[in-house]
Amino acid sequence: MDTNDLVKLLPSGYEQACFEKKAITRKRTIKNPLDLLRLILFYLSGNKSLIDVSQFALISGIDKISDVGFMKRFVKCKYWIIWLTQHILLNPVIQYKKPEWLKPYWVLAIDASDIVEKGAVKKLWHLHYAVDIFSLTCSQFKITRQSTGESLKNFTLTKGCLVIADRAYGTIKSIEHCLASGGDFIIQIKNKAFNIYDASGRKLVFADWLRTVGETAEE
Repeated sequence: MDTNDLVKLLPSGYEQACFEKKAITRKRTIKNPLDLLRLILFYLSGNKSLIDVSQFALISGIDKISDVGFMKRFVKCKYWIIWLTQHILLNPVIQYKKPEWLKPYWVLAIDASDIVEKGAVKKLWHLHYAVDIFSLTCSQFKITRQSTGESLKNFTLTKGCLVIADRAYGTIKSIEHCLASGGDFIIQIKNKAFNIYDASGRKLVFADWLRTVGETAEE
């Protein structure tokens, strides 16, 4: 994708927003929003180091910028990137509308992935990530060693949260953490992960219970 193609995808007002969100405060090394965005996308496009970004800026004619200089600039881009994400989503082709029944909830999709540290050492870490599915913005993230498994306990949940997660989070500890925080959840449950009992102490078999459920179910 060249620069002309990139511009067509950007929402109207992206340049003004860049200055309003303090991504660029002084036109020194990086003089315009489009050049800054090109550097950001290059950095995020693969296993690129800060030194790679510095060299890219030089050979692409943007300007000479040190690796530390770009890192400081990149940190200041948070709110501009959020603005870009939210306004790109207003495109009629990509429209995420929250249903009325979900209005009281803050709906979070949670998952984890392995990430490789940039540089010669190539250390492996675990990225735990929560995204608001109706704004596609990051709600929380946590980077841990590989020994830290996938669990809702890695996140700060509150009343009004509705967590969506896969079966890796379908554990008693995860569910207890969510409920103790006042949150709700939609989580896949592994077959035979744990036993569930009703109020009278009778063991429930989900497969059998689901056969009795119609279009709606009550607690």
